[in-house]
Amino acid sequence: MRKTTITTKPAKRTRSRGRAASDIAVAAALKDINRLTPGSAKAAETIALLKSWLKDDSGYDEQTWPKLKKALDQQRAKVGARRLFDE
Repeated sequence: MRKTTITTKPAKRTRSRGRAASDIAVAAALKDINRLTPGSAKAAETIALLKSWLKDDSGYDEQTWPKLKKALDQQRAKVGARRLFDE
C-alpha cells in the first residue's frame, strides 16, 4: 500500500478572524452597557453615545486609527517626547 502525504498550508490570519473577535468583544461590551442604569440625563446621553460608537461598523475607525497613531508619534518626536505606541 502506498502512503500519501497530504500537506496543508497554515491558516492565514485574516481580518475576518480579527473581526470576529472584535465582534464578540463589542457584543460583550454592549451587553454590559445595557445593564447600566443611568443616574442622570447626562449619564443616559453618555451611555447612548457609547452604544452608538459600539454599533458603528462603517470601518472609519479602522482606517483612521493607524493614520492618527502615526501623526501622534511624529508630533511627539518633534517635541522630544517618547512614543505612545510601540507597534
